[in-house]
This record gives sequence, structure tokens and C-alpha cells, in this order.
Amino acid sequence: MLCLKKEGDMCYARHGENKYHSLFTGNNCISPWCRTWRLRLLRWMRVAVVQREGKPVRMTMAELYAKAYDNPTSHNSLNPGDMILKVEIPTARTHSAYLQTSEKHEFDWALVSCAAAAKVVDGKLSQPRVALGSISPVPHQVEAANKFLEGKILDEGTANQAADMILKKRQAARAQ
Repeated sequence: MLCLKKEGDMCYARHGENKYHSLFTGNNCISPWCRTWRLRLLRWMRVAVVQREGKPVRMTMAELYAKAYDNPTSHNSLNPGDMILKVEIPTARTHSAYLQTSEKHEFDWALVSCAAAAKVVDGKLSQPRVALGSISPVPHQVEAANKFLEGKILDEGTANQAADMILKKRQAARAQ
């Protein structure tokens, strides 16, 4: 079956069985980004250096995956001939966590996964990043939530407010 992801003309999951598909997408394809190990790595990554047309180009993680949000046949924003030369991971000590929820066990695909990282200075978050996997065709990040967390002491109320910001689009869509 040729679905949109495989250059077909429709997404069969959109109006069919779609329990395991994207909550957020910028196109008609609802195939999710399920690369668990990459999401774990993304919590530390800042920049990918890509060889493009003979020159190194620095891309943020959001830029590296942006094209896949809008284009169902893309998995990333790399062009033919591009090559990732390296990824930059800060050496400064950060606190991080990864959680995943699956129907069966750890070995099963995640229904949703969350990777988070931040420096903690005097009990306050610095340079926080939160990304969700398996709910979008790209690692799902909400910059407003990351900015909101900057300088905050992490407690249940702060975490709930950040979660509400991350899920805001989905909550608005469900209300309609």
C-alpha cells in the first residue's frame, strides 16, 4: 500500500486505525517520529554541522527536522548530497531524564516518550529543553514551554504549566 509517506496519494490512517499515530502534524500524513534512541540523544544536542554544497552549515535540531513536519515524504531537512559531519553536545553537566509509555513493555514502541534536559543552578533551571516523541512526524518541541521553564524552580505546578503549553494546540483542536 502506498501511503503519503511512501509517495502515495493518501494517508490511510487519518480516517482509519490511527491509535498509534501523530497528534501534531503540519501535513496530511500522521506517521509519528518513533526514534527512541534519537530522542534520548536530542536532549543534549544543540547543533548538527552538515556538509552542504561543500560548506559546513550549522543547524539546530529544530531546523534539522523542520522539513519533515510539512512534507510527508521527508524524514529530515537534509538535501541530497548533504552529510552530517558532527553533532555538538555541550560538556557542561546537565540533569536529564527520559520516560516512555508503551502498551506492553520497554521493548515495545512508545505511545509517547519525553526527553528533558537542563542545567540546574542554585535550584533553578537553565537552558531547559523538553521534547516529545511518537506524537508528531518530528521531535515535538514547544519553544514557549522551554522559555517558560528558564529560571524556574522545578515543582509539580511548574511542570504542569509547561505540559499545558506543550499540549496547547492539541487541547484547542479537541475543543472544536
